Amino acid sequence: ASGLFKDQELYADVQVLPPRQLASAWELGPEGDQDWYKKQPDAFMKAFAKSGRKDFFERAYRPIKTTACEGSVCGFVYFPCSDDNGCVAVM
Repeated sequence: ASGLFKDQELYADVQVLPPRQLASAWELGPEGDQDWYKKQPDAFMKAFAKSGRKDFFERAYRPIKTTACEGSVCGFVYFPCSDDNGCVAVM
C-alpha cells in the first residue's frame, strides 16, 4: 500500500455489463487481402502516408534524447517518486 489514503477505506462499485450486440458478425477477409503490407509494400506505404498514420507515428514515437527532460521525466526514463520532485507513489 502506498499510504496515500492513510486509514481511509476505499469502495468501488463494480458492475457486470451485458455483452454488446454487434450489428453483424465478424468475418475474416479474403485470403488475397491478408498481409497486404508485405505483398504490396509501396501501395501500403502510400496509403499509410495518405491516411495520416505515418505522421501520427512519427510524432508519437519520435526518438527522445535521454538528456531532454520535462519535469521528472527524461526521455522514457521516469524517476522514482520523492518529496523533492512532488510525485506521490501510488503503487
